[in-house]
Parts: sequence; structure tokens; C-alpha cells
Amino acid sequence: MKPGVKLARDIIRIEKRIEDLAENGPLNLKVREEGSKGIIEVSKCDCGSCTIEELVFDSYDKTRLEAAKMTSKE
Repeated sequence: MKPGVKLARDIIRIEKRIEDLAENGPLNLKVREEGSKGIIEVSKCDCGSCTIEELVFDSYDKTRLEAAKMTSKE
């Protein structure tokens, strides 16, 4: 198989995996909907202190897709 074809197939496989994660989970991040926005909660702990930040997106579906990208290990 040509390298370009293999690369294209790998990209399609990864995109399908991310879409499946977005639709069905499980996601490793807390995702919630507030109004028309979607929010991902991201926590970071360093040397005994923790912070929680929020990433805000225009839609809940977009939020789940971004969380799936962060969750995917491929």
C-alpha cells in the first residue's frame, strides 16, 4: 500500500474514533452545557495546589468533539 493511501486511511480511522467518542463517550473530562454554550472543566495540580479552568465553546456538540480529541489516545 502506498504511504499516502495508508496515511489517509489512518486519518479517517482516527477521525471516526473521535466522532464515536464525542457521541458515545466515555470522555475523560467534565463537559457541561450552560445556555447555548458548552464548557470543558480542566483541572491542573502542581506541587500541592490545584486549579480548575474552563474552556468555553459555542455549542455543546463542539465541546464534546473537543473533549473527545483530548481524550483520544491515538
